[in-house]
Amino acid sequence: MARFHWALVAGLMLSISCASTHAQSIHHIESNARTGSSAAVLVDDVALLHTTQIFAAADERRGVEQQVEGMLARLEMELRYSGAIWADAVKLNFYVASSDAAAAVRKQLVKTFAGEPRPAVSFVMTKLPADDALVAVDAVAAIPKSTAGEVRRGPLSAVMPRGERIYISGQAEPGTLVEATKKTLESLSRSLKEYGRGDKDIVQLKCFLTPMESAGLVKEEIARHFAGQKVPLVSYVEWKSTAPIEIELVAWGGPTAEMPALETVEYLTPTGFKSSPVFCRVARIHGGGTIFFSDLFADAKTNTAAQVQQPFDRLTLLLEKTGSDFKNLAKATYYVTDDEVSKAHNEIRPKLYDAARPPAASKAVVAGTGTEGVRYVMDMIAVPSSRGTPATPAERGKGLTEQQAAEGWLSIFEGDEGPGWRTANPETESSLHQVSTVRFGNCELHGKFAGAGAINIGG
Repeated sequence: MARFHWALVAGLMLSISCASTHAQSIHHIESNARTGSSAAVLVDDVALLHTTQIFAAADERRGVEQQVEGMLARLEMELRYSGAIWADAVKLNFYVASSDAAAAVRKQLVKTFAGEPRPAVSFVMTKLPADDALVAVDAVAAIPKSTAGEVRRGPLSAVMPRGERIYISGQAEPGTLVEATKKTLESLSRSLKEYGRGDKDIVQLKCFLTPMESAGLVKEEIARHFAGQKVPLVSYVEWKSTAPIEIELVAWGGPTAEMPALETVEYLTPTGFKSSPVFCRVARIHGGGTIFFSDLFADAKTNTAAQVQQPFDRLTLLLEKTGSDFKNLAKATYYVTDDEVSKAHNEIRPKLYDAARPPAASKAVVAGTGTEGVRYVMDMIAVPSSRGTPATPAERGKGLTEQQAAEGWLSIFEGDEGPGWRTANPETESSLHQVSTVRFGNCELHGKFAGAGAINIGG
């Protein structure tokens, strides 16, 4: 149900149309010029370009600012080569060697995305698998014009066609680093095969490993596993664990079925694995849009419980703004810096997640989150609760509190006749008979209002 609230609403004239309207492929929620990013980005069911972990060129790895500029220049070049531009970027994942490197990235983001639109972004502090590298990035971008009918892999990027998407939670087999990598890749391949897909459908792997100095051994084992075909994109994060490696993946699930599935996301458990009430082994999105969220984290000065609670509170509000909920989470990555905050994370999830519909997920104990004092960061992917486009993002208006705006209420007492809410006094005649038009999905509300009241649309 779409909800609207305003100061002057009893309608003198009201028309609602649900005609086909031009809709952009990408929708930005809480785009912020001060950060150069959006709190969340919803992209329609279009082909998605994923990149590998991109660094500055070897001869550009001097100071951190030069590395950031070189890294983003290489990313922009790859986007353009693939038919995309900065405006098509929906998610940027940064891997930084220090908080100073993270600060340099944030500074450059403000310059790069000085105007609309702005992507969602995330950070993790880690050693990197490239000599002298201080920063790296991998990205997701929309390429609506792509007609690809299969995954197309290149050296630095891969195209995932529109349709179904599969997220497999991190899997970790025992053994030495080489043995564990080999067995884990085989296990992931079996999981994909069980759901009718194969290695050719893999778009990206993410490896959580220790130590990072041994990443070369992992690269060699991945090359052996995919011998005879182009290797999928790979990103690396160093974690603190007794297990040498855990690997998660993103894969194409094939074209969307002619008969839509009952649920947008299907939560699956492959043979040989146990299900869990707080994460699923495989999340399969049956078409429709995808929501990418920027890092969710608490104020650095908060206690352990708040470090975990505040990100989930923030997620709750953003899910409402994007037309989603906790029953439609697809993929989560949790970065924690210590056992205490990791335990708090374990305690909160059962209180919030639907035990039958938790997201695919990986949790990694890492060196840092990229923000001083922040011990917990959540990186989330979700889908709209229906296959339609959700309501337009909440906007602050006369009569709305910050809480109401955050909950998704819209103030349409803006008026293109008369002064509008910025200068009008709702108690005087001069503010009556205001006209406003608001779009939500494929519907458009046009009203001329006077008096006080409310209207619910959608039943």
